[in-house]
Amino acid sequence: MFQPELEETMTITAHASSVATYNRAATDAFGDYLRKIGSVSLLSAEDEVDLARRIEVGLFAEQRSQQDDVDPSLLRELAWLAHDGCRAKNHFIEANLRLVVSIAKHYSGRGMPIMDLV
Repeated sequence: MFQPELEETMTITAHASSVATYNRAATDAFGDYLRKIGSVSLLSAEDEVDLARRIEVGLFAEQRSQQDDVDPSLLRELAWLAHDGCRAKNHFIEANLRLVVSIAKHYSGRGMPIMDLV
């Protein structure tokens, strides 16, 4: 009679322990994420304009390189410009992740964890 209750209690305890371990790991991962995005410098207005320009040039270069009438001697330069635009886009995104967290903080405490909001 006590054996099924003991097994159920042990199962519940094991589940609670695994949930606690998961929550600790998720919290640690979120802390690591916050530290990583905190290490990226904020962009000045001039930086944003420069990155936006590089992104636009990269998109144009990628589209142009896929057209049939492209001079083969230009393909290398177009590929470099497209790659630079991709790097600029990634930098722009990484530099603005703090803004995402800041906005998410305004909505935390409304039933959804901040990690899900981000």
